[in-house]
Amino acid sequence: MNNKPQFSVVCDGMGHWGKKIIECILDVSFPEYDIIWYLEESLKWDWYPEEVKYKDNLIWGDCSNPDIIIRAGYYNISPLKKHLKCPYIMFGPERGAPITPDYLQAYPPLCWLFNPDFVKCGLLDNIPNKFHVPYMLAVPFNYDNIREYTNTERKYTVAYIASNIAKYRDDMFIELNKLLPDCHAYNGPQKNTELKASGYWKDTPHVFKDYYFAMCMENNDTEGHMTEKMINAYRGGCIPIYWGSKGFVKEVFNPDSFVYIQDFKTYRECAEYVLSIYNDKEKLIKMLTAPIFKNNIKHDLFRFRDKNVPEWMQNIAKHIRDNYSKSEFNG
Repeated sequence: MNNKPQFSVVCDGMGHWGKKIIECILDVSFPEYDIIWYLEESLKWDWYPEEVKYKDNLIWGDCSNPDIIIRAGYYNISPLKKHLKCPYIMFGPERGAPITPDYLQAYPPLCWLFNPDFVKCGLLDNIPNKFHVPYMLAVPFNYDNIREYTNTERKYTVAYIASNIAKYRDDMFIELNKLLPDCHAYNGPQKNTELKASGYWKDTPHVFKDYYFAMCMENNDTEGHMTEKMINAYRGGCIPIYWGSKGFVKEVFNPDSFVYIQDFKTYRECAEYVLSIYNDKEKLIKMLTAPIFKNNIKHDLFRFRDKNVPEWMQNIAKHIRDNYSKSEFNG
């Protein structure tokens, strides 16, 4: 830590999931401060310090007078801190997160960093200060090298892991399972393996490392909406079979490194294409080792730790700083 004055951050709900990206934004908003995060001891089970932390700025414990709150849904993880009256940032996860009157409280957030599916269902129609920050940026990936596993010889073919079981996902897996060997569904009606996917959603790359392909189908198809699914497949070093984002995925990632389900008229046609890749060893290895980003250039969304701060992040940081100075709760 530096000798700067401290700027303390606390979280409620699943706000701590946004630390990876929000800590970088706050560093730009308040460069004259040492940004210190306080997290409850009860959250240690949900923490990945070796992957998420990029500087020593975390204290396990309580802070009774924070400078800012990072607020999100799922208050069963960390209860809503209604007793604290200070500026806050809303970190909008998927729309499955509970939205209640308490969520927005009587005073507005400095800004809302949201996943676009909130807009699709009208939850942000009357809320100002919205900025698109795809949830995939909060995933604990290695900033300089996303692929954690680079082995090109793998035991199995397709992995299907989903906490939210949906018919369209099952239908895609059924077609894949008809044509390819060693396709494994780890849960839901299609479960067909005794193999275990231990851990949490952040741990799936440790399963994917044994597969050539991983099914990555979002909970809805909204432009710009991307969660951890694609990143976790890349972390595991396999080829994502992706559905969602209304084509936004092709603006960010290299189309030669994944299979885009919506390029095909039917799931069967997509499965046949996956089979053709699997049967062509040269093409299979080429896709496994292809650059992840489009044109082999890291997309601006993934430059949040670069020395030259991307414009989208500068805009959010300035907005937070300006609104913070106007807030009646900033101390």
